[in-house]
Amino acid sequence: MTGLRGRLCGLLTQVAEQWRRVFDGNVLPAVLLTEALLPRLARPGGRVVTIGSVAALRGNGAYGAAKAALMAWNHTLAQQLGPHGATANVVLPGFVSGTEFFGAPADDEELARRRSQTLVGRVGEPEDIAAAVAFLASPEARYITGEFLNSNGGAVLGR
Repeated sequence: MTGLRGRLCGLLTQVAEQWRRVFDGNVLPAVLLTEALLPRLARPGGRVVTIGSVAALRGNGAYGAAKAALMAWNHTLAQQLGPHGATANVVLPGFVSGTEFFGAPADDEELARRRSQTLVGRVGEPEDIAAAVAFLASPEARYITGEFLNSNGGAVLGR
């Protein structure tokens, strides 16, 4: 029984370490950078656009949970910045080709699989995500705050 308990404790320690690494790599940099800049952001026209992921809506273990934490934090940030005329929003990319997010670039079979998951019949490009960020950072988006903008070609529908 002691051996089983020791293996279980070792496994749980590994799980906890993995979750901390993912949280530390995805949540804390965004929070700490924004907090450091908050005095400059909290002014009329200030904009915070955080990069989330559709994984926050779909699941995906520690990574999805970390991206969901950014969404929850965004609500608090929007409440803090709103009275100063500033906004806070999150862009939720889906699969984006031309990146090495999943390791090596996707092969033709993987690209076809990802393409078939979208309603627009194509995979995302880095420019698609940049355009969403640029819009939310623009004066035209001055009345949009506390929101999550899906940019995934309809692979995950909005709520």
